[in-house]
Amino acid sequence: MSRLALLLVLVGWPGSGVAQPEPAQSPPQQGAPQQAGPQQTAPESAAPQQTAPQSAAPQQAPSQPGAPAEPAPASGAPGQQPTEPPEPPEPPAPAPPAAAQTAPETGPPEPPPLPFGRGTSLGGLVFGLASGAGQTEFTFGASYGYFVVNGIAPGLSTVVTASTAYPTTVELAPFIRIVPWRAYPISPMLLVKGGRLFVDGQDDLWLVGGGGGLILFASHHLGFLLEALYLRYFPDSLCNPCDRTLISGGVGMFF
Repeated sequence: MSRLALLLVLVGWPGSGVAQPEPAQSPPQQGAPQQAGPQQTAPESAAPQQTAPQSAAPQQAPSQPGAPAEPAPASGAPGQQPTEPPEPPEPPAPAPPAAAQTAPETGPPEPPPLPFGRGTSLGGLVFGLASGAGQTEFTFGASYGYFVVNGIAPGLSTVVTASTAYPTTVELAPFIRIVPWRAYPISPMLLVKGGRLFVDGQDDLWLVGGGGGLILFASHHLGFLLEALYLRYFPDSLCNPCDRTLISGGVGMFF
């Protein structure tokens, strides 16, 4: 009897403080009256609650201050790699220096311009020596002419003549020099002049004359001049003789 009481105490007598598991009750059938009594709470499931699956898209970490922002990947189908931005075009190559460029082909050198052209000048020094009829004359002079057109140059000349039989004279005469054929290394030349002859101790005379000669070029700016001239003086009552022929030579400078 004592063993039965102890077994009842261990198992749990109804109304004792030890909780005794109750047998699971089957759900009430439809239409059956629900028995009155305390409502039994459904035991909680022992399985842990499963959380909702997170999105497959990875969350981007917030950008750190000071770090440059990375470009957002291009939108597209999942699993595709983002396309890289196109590279900028390369700058054009610099032009080669002027020295490296091919020099244009040049033809044969142009010949020098012809002498006695328009806008050029002719300066000369004249030396003369004459002898005859028991006398000797020495002549020295200078001249300058400017070619207003090709081959024609008006100018001015002065000539000093010293003689053993006549008084010293100074000639001052405008002239026109004509070059009919302009060429190197030799060119013919014509001269026409007229002016005044100043005679030492006597009356002055007028003169007119002309002649011709040659210019032999030593360079484009230097040549030798050889001339033969005929001069006529008047009035006849003041001169004796009134005709004069001389041959002179000199140096010509062209610029």
